[in-house]
Amino acid sequence: MNVSPGAEHGGPHPSIVPGSSYSQTNRAGTSFLVQHGDMEVNYRVAERPQETGDCQNTEAGGAGSQPLFTNDFLPCPPSRTVFTGRNHELAAIRAEVDRLERERHGVAVVVLWGMAGVGKTALALTAAHELKSRFQGPKELLNLRGYSDTRPTPTETLAALLGQVAKISASQIPTSQVERARLWRSWTSGRQTLLVLDNVQDCAHVEQVLPGDGKHLLLVTTRHRTGLHLLDGTPLHLEPPQAADAMLMFHHAAGQDADHIEQDALAGLLKQCGHLPLAIRILAARLRGSTADLHRILAETSQAESPLQGLDDLCSSESLAVSALFEASYRHLPRNTQRVFRLLGLHPLGSDFSVRAAAALAGLSPMLVGRKKESCIGTHLQRLCDASLLDIVALPSAHHADVRYAMHDLLVPFARGKVRPTTTHKVIDEMLGHYWRTALERSASAEPSLTRHLRPRVEPHQPPPRPGLTPGNTTTAPVTSSRTEALEWYQRHRTHLMACLDIARLEDEARREDKEWSDCLDRWTIRLTSAMAGPLRSHGPWDQAAERHAAAADAARRLGDRPALALALNDLGITNRLRRLHADALEALSEAEDIFRGELPDHITPEDKKLGQANALNEQGIVHNEEGIARNDEGLFRRAATLLQRALALYHTIGDGIGSANATKNLAVSLFHVGLLQQDARLRDTALGHLDKAGDGYKDVGDELGVVEVLNHRGILLEKAGDRHQALANFNAVLEPAEQVGSRLELAKAWDGISRCRETVGSTSDMVVHALETAAEIYAEIGATAARQQVAARLIRFRRH
Repeated sequence: MNVSPGAEHGGPHPSIVPGSSYSQTNRAGTSFLVQHGDMEVNYRVAERPQETGDCQNTEAGGAGSQPLFTNDFLPCPPSRTVFTGRNHELAAIRAEVDRLERERHGVAVVVLWGMAGVGKTALALTAAHELKSRFQGPKELLNLRGYSDTRPTPTETLAALLGQVAKISASQIPTSQVERARLWRSWTSGRQTLLVLDNVQDCAHVEQVLPGDGKHLLLVTTRHRTGLHLLDGTPLHLEPPQAADAMLMFHHAAGQDADHIEQDALAGLLKQCGHLPLAIRILAARLRGSTADLHRILAETSQAESPLQGLDDLCSSESLAVSALFEASYRHLPRNTQRVFRLLGLHPLGSDFSVRAAAALAGLSPMLVGRKKESCIGTHLQRLCDASLLDIVALPSAHHADVRYAMHDLLVPFARGKVRPTTTHKVIDEMLGHYWRTALERSASAEPSLTRHLRPRVEPHQPPPRPGLTPGNTTTAPVTSSRTEALEWYQRHRTHLMACLDIARLEDEARREDKEWSDCLDRWTIRLTSAMAGPLRSHGPWDQAAERHAAAADAARRLGDRPALALALNDLGITNRLRRLHADALEALSEAEDIFRGELPDHITPEDKKLGQANALNEQGIVHNEEGIARNDEGLFRRAATLLQRALALYHTIGDGIGSANATKNLAVSLFHVGLLQQDARLRDTALGHLDKAGDGYKDVGDELGVVEVLNHRGILLEKAGDRHQALANFNAVLEPAEQVGSRLELAKAWDGISRCRETVGSTSDMVVHALETAAEIYAEIGATAARQQVAARLIRFRRH
């Protein structure tokens, strides 16, 4: 029965590409078979209990038990069109499982390595389906995208395993890699799992995600041998299939259309293809259902010039053969679809893009309107899938609303090589605009809680900053998009946005010769970096963030855009302050203050000028506070207080609630330290009162992170005053809310404070070491190098004593 995905829920998903063939394969509605040309892929889109009379709600794998539902997320086994032979490799994998069953527990790791397109994933899936009945627990394929810029870190991989395999909710998954690995090993201990880890760049990655004691089979696919020595596994090197298997694979893929082909001529063409399964599939798709003359194709391939030369994982002869096949497939596409294919090659991440991103690149509609099929991107995406020039990698899920597509690594440079420079400029401009607008739509309303302040407008078309507290008013509208939601969206799209920034920073010959194009890229560098300022501050790494903000400042200088320069310098100053590069931070912040105080274009309102100036003053005050703490210098604290009082007055003038709370909190730090140095208890109490006032201000504007910051500051000040028991209570109170708001910095500062207090209140050595190690790990994760080094030095000293 043919149905559309979601039909059992009331209709097909609106973003499914028209023309795909879907078949229901599970009566419970849990999975669908998607037919793309000759390739069948199983996608699981829901999960429901199997309602059988014998089903018991008992632990899977127990004696006489039966699982409530099958946790099998493996795609369907590849058909004969994409997999043939490999008997030796299959036998080796079976032998590993036999050994595992004899030993009754352990982890069997089989690493399938070889060049791109050689059929590693097809072999892994074939073996997994053959052996899955011997594992009673979850079966899952996880694509680690190791050969694209979207590859996840071990920490992200562990999150995916805990969420997809262990079914642990996101709120219960720890943030650190160490804790995630510990939870993963604990959950898998005693269980039976079969995991296919696909597209692994470095096998050292696999070492970080090995399951606990139990009965587990890991099938790993990778192009490189890097890290193999770290795994106690069985490496299997996959070469392209032999001539007989390649011929058989072609006949399976081409079907009856292969019957009339002269075998000697076909064998010659397959040899030119290097027997690469990818090339065989493309050739079969080219010939299937057509009247193409094989001899003519042979002549074309022998005369073609390869656009893929220089790729690391292919020799020149294989490159020539594959590119010629690409060319043949490309030429037989409709002209409009050829154009779409070329433009898709310009996507910064050809390995993963959505329908809407493809539509933005091609300038087409993401939806079918009336009968205008040629104007709908889905028409062309379907044609490219049918020609094996594009693959569907995911259907809609909780993480993305659209179908997601991928272009093979070898096809990306081929497609890009066919685009004219003038077209490239126009399309890249549209693509960068798409991602910039999307970033603003998804995170703009949460911007104050991400950047910790409102941001002045530097372009005429920007919306006004979110209103804060007005004089005499203690209420403000709630934030419509939470900090957590914005950060989650950013983390999912970070690689795409960074790749866009890399394109915007291109400095190739074409850019230097074309002033208009150079200015366009500079403008996108400024816009994209500004849109990412909050997440870059929250999650770092800060050295990379500083690099991005410095590039934005350079772009603004080239354009002569002083408002944009001031905003970029303020962001750069904040990042350098977080890196504890105080001199660099003050230099950037002082220049930003001077620009906002001077003459600016008419579209910069007086309120925006005051806001920009106040932000720069507030950040300078923080820098002087931090320098005062490092030097125990009362003069620096007094200088900070002067700057912060000026900032506070400006924030009050424009009615900025979050800015007022920020400046009040930082002023409390200045006054408290002056009170400490002067041994003035009343001044210290006044400072703590300012801190309470700042906390109330954050609550009034709905800024949960600000409340966390106040708790951390109170802990630090109480510790300095000698009340370490109360300080420890404050730091402990930070941990849960800091996790909830996703602030890695505040979490690290809290663990840092806990470690200091525990050293003096009689805690065990293990408790002190745990706090120090946790703080050091988080500081390293966000790029806080100086803070990590200080904690590491304390850890060494503590262990010595």
